[in-house]
Amino acid sequence: VVDRDGGVDERLASLGADPTWSPDGRWIAFSARGTGDPASADLMVVSSSGGAARALVESPGTQVSPRWSPDGTLIAFVDSGRLAVVQPDGSGLRIFPDPMHVTGLAWMPDSRRLLFDVSELLAFDTSAVFMRDLESGRVTVVTAIGADAAPSPDGTRIAFAAKRECGYYVRGIYVVGVDGKQLRRLTNH
Repeated sequence: VVDRDGGVDERLASLGADPTWSPDGRWIAFSARGTGDPASADLMVVSSSGGAARALVESPGTQVSPRWSPDGTLIAFVDSGRLAVVQPDGSGLRIFPDPMHVTGLAWMPDSRRLLFDVSELLAFDTSAVFMRDLESGRVTVVTAIGADAAPSPDGTRIAFAAKRECGYYVRGIYVVGVDGKQLRRLTNH
């Protein structure tokens, strides 16, 4: 961590990647190289003021891409290609059994729903965006042509990148309603 004045930097953990701040700024969640298998990664959390990092998940898999919920009550992450959530104290682990290869995720502003990108394992450069309601468990398709989804601040629209040409869809940035309707292309590349 480096303060914004360019002052002293402080090393909070070694071999960490993909750090993300808690909404209150007190914690940083990140992935760190696994202790037993160098190809694995563990989900960790450390105080932003320093101290020992601690593992949040006891799982043999690889935990990457941590994202704090806007209300700070959950951390979503990808566990060996599956969508997962855990409370910041490490309790309440839920790994969703969907047979999908999750490649990215983002919280909706309400902290109840998660957007996640899924890559087709058999089709190069093909991805889709889904939304999971954590309370009901319901999964809906937002778009079958995109990735890198980002919700609008009010949660009514979702921006995403179309990464390949598919029918009349072309590469570029699109916006769609949270219900998957009112698709609009914003860029021509």
